[in-house]
Amino acid sequence: MGIARSTALKAIALPSKMLYVLIILSLLGPAAPVLARDPFAVASGTPAAQVGNRLTEQPAASQLTQPAAPVTAAAQPPVALQGTQTTTVFLPLVFGPRQSNPPQASPYAVALSKALADCAGTTLNQVCYARGSVTLVGGGPLTTPGQVATLDGVSGLTLVSPDASHWSVALVRLAADSPTPDLGLTLLAFGNVEIRNLTLFHAAAANGDVAPALSFSSSPVPGQDPVTGGIIVYNPSHEEPLSISLNGADLTLASSAVIGASRATMSVIMSTGSALVHTAAGDGALLQSHQLSVPLDRNGKATGAPTTPTMMDDNRLKPIAPTDERDPLATVVPRPSRQDIKGIIDAMYYFTIDAYDRCMAGNSRQVYRMMYYARILQYYASLYPNILTDSLMGDYDKKLRQCATFEIEFNSVISVTSPVDWGSMYIQGQGMIVSYGMDGNLVQMANMPLTHRRYDITFAMQQCLNLVITDGVLFNYDGYMRINHNRLNISTTMTPVGIWEHTIFTCYDPPVEMANPALWQLLFDKLHRSEFIETEGSYRFTEAHWKYTGNHILAEAIFDRKVTDLAGMEVDTGKTWLVMLHTPGG
Repeated sequence: MGIARSTALKAIALPSKMLYVLIILSLLGPAAPVLARDPFAVASGTPAAQVGNRLTEQPAASQLTQPAAPVTAAAQPPVALQGTQTTTVFLPLVFGPRQSNPPQASPYAVALSKALADCAGTTLNQVCYARGSVTLVGGGPLTTPGQVATLDGVSGLTLVSPDASHWSVALVRLAADSPTPDLGLTLLAFGNVEIRNLTLFHAAAANGDVAPALSFSSSPVPGQDPVTGGIIVYNPSHEEPLSISLNGADLTLASSAVIGASRATMSVIMSTGSALVHTAAGDGALLQSHQLSVPLDRNGKATGAPTTPTMMDDNRLKPIAPTDERDPLATVVPRPSRQDIKGIIDAMYYFTIDAYDRCMAGNSRQVYRMMYYARILQYYASLYPNILTDSLMGDYDKKLRQCATFEIEFNSVISVTSPVDWGSMYIQGQGMIVSYGMDGNLVQMANMPLTHRRYDITFAMQQCLNLVITDGVLFNYDGYMRINHNRLNISTTMTPVGIWEHTIFTCYDPPVEMANPALWQLLFDKLHRSEFIETEGSYRFTEAHWKYTGNHILAEAIFDRKVTDLAGMEVDTGKTWLVMLHTPGG
């Protein structure tokens, strides 16, 4: 999308222009305030769309042209925090040459920033004490800021904040399903929070669990803003969405969300980046500065579909947001600013272009990323059709099909041992090209030749038999590729047609064809009866069979089977493996 590229490039190029303005202002001295009335117009000519992500760390146009209103003492929450310091930001283009101090950050924001600093050494599946009353369920006491403990054996945490002067904060780092070493999710819990049923992620479980999980409830400091109680879930990578299960709802996010859970509702506010929200009743999506809620039953479990996202108020997160953009907390909760939905969508679309370019260069993990963005774009296209037009969505669908293109290979080796025949055979299929669209479905049917690479079968009546081999075709009628947490669920429906091994009995005159007990398709059906769909006459290999790797071989399905027949006199063993090779562009 051309707008996204130009917006990002303009934001990246802005610092050099600003530098010239700063030099001019410093040379002009007293005359500077006159020229600084509209400094951004001098520097760039036109305002840049807000990008709102870590690709460009420059303030948005609305931030540069609208000086932040001072925060008065009366507006500050009545919190007395030890170590509170006044932070200053040198932003002459915002505040003018005679105003050196930005508004002072709230004590809550200062405390969260200090928690990030004190707990910087926390590693995956550890908890760090920051301040207040923090109790581990199944762990030892925490009393010193920066103190770290393992989460092994810990089933929950309890934070108690009885009043504004006793605000409690803890930092938790959770391992997630990621091929990147040490990449995981950071949780900042604050206010009154009870975390229960904490399940750590160490590796993909056999039951399909591929994310850490927990249940929680929260409430603010009595008499204070609602956002003073809850959790912040932060993924430091925009390029690799990570998943977590919260109260039975799956949250897959690239960046940060502020989340609270009462008895009846879990609210999710996207402070930066994007997210997908999935429950058993439906799905939702979020972009930066949007919020939605998930209904909870009386046990605190997700009981309905996520609501339609709405734009949050510009100052919704102000009580916990820093005022200094250089503050580490600013990457998690940006300072309040005027929000522009077109700029937010443009910024996310810029990431889709990055994913597409890297996918076409052979990075198969970008297929997942493109599918992730497709889900969000499809959802927001219904909310903002004037921005995400049919033309734009069609262009993205075309790019996704080019990215999500693969070659499927099929291999089947079967051995048979019985009183009438024994030996082995090897059937192979290569060259099936498949593509998937924005909805995750197979774009069109595909097929490939099935070839006998080996058919070494000996028959008891071998001297009277003549073998005639006929190769066949493997058809792929249906399939899909869909997001499941940090992986892709894959399903393919296939049917072999026309492959045959004819046995001609030559001891008769004239010769006649006899039934072959060692037909490959007969034996394959015995070994894969559980995958056979009677009504379709096809074999369906689902996400239970396809194992997602995210490598050049995006996924593979491997079977080792053994069946017996003829009251145990016949033993058939077989190994089937299918591989999906990433071949972007076809």
